Amino acid sequence: MSDTLLPEECRLSDDARKRLVLEGKRKERGPRFILENPCQRRLIHYRVDNCCLKTKACDDLVLIGEVHAYLVERKGSDLAEAIRQIEATLQCLGPMLGGRKLHARIVLNRVRTPDINSTQEIELKRRLGENYRRASGVLTEILP
Repeated sequence: MSDTLLPEECRLSDDARKRLVLEGKRKERGPRFILENPCQRRLIHYRVDNCCLKTKACDDLVLIGEVHAYLVERKGSDLAEAIRQIEATLQCLGPMLGGRKLHARIVLNRVRTPDINSTQEIELKRRLGENYRRASGVLTEILP
């Protein structure tokens, strides 16, 4: 996929920084996803929700070369809604992402007990396997 298929105004960064931090408006208290990039690969970061897609979608898309695509949703506590937004983004943008390996990351401030192991989450895990992760507070990932 050429990175020009997504709107230019939705591109937040395009560089080879060592660390990309995705956080909401309440930086000190909100959920954060940190992508460590020790080999300094090219990272292209897009705002998806209300920019690339006008429907409910995940918050961010990070493209790593032509190999990986990370869909990131940061949410207060509604795991079911976060999963719906990841699924909606996969349906809309999945075909445009070509042969990239898809990774879904959900970071919540807190998890409500009934949401644990929901049917929707089990289905997403089945679909993406080890490429799906969720955490509370901060999720840090190191690129190889």
